[in-house]
Amino acid sequence: MTKAEAQVAIEKGRKVTHEYFSNNEWVTVDKTNPSFYLFEDDVRQRAKSFWEMRIDDAWNEGWSIYNENE
Repeated sequence: MTKAEAQVAIEKGRKVTHEYFSNNEWVTVDKTNPSFYLFEDDVRQRAKSFWEMRIDDAWNEGWSIYNENE
């Protein structure tokens, strides 16, 4: 999926991963504060900062919904 599609999925509360992430890494919206994202290791980051660090063209594609069963 594209970066834009990933952003929508994250905002809907889906866990999203990227081809550059390791197998167990994902990101989703922090339901307690939607201006932050939550990661698999309970780290939080401002959503704006997360995307500001991913402006390179390499981040425009390669997103997918995280499959917890893999």
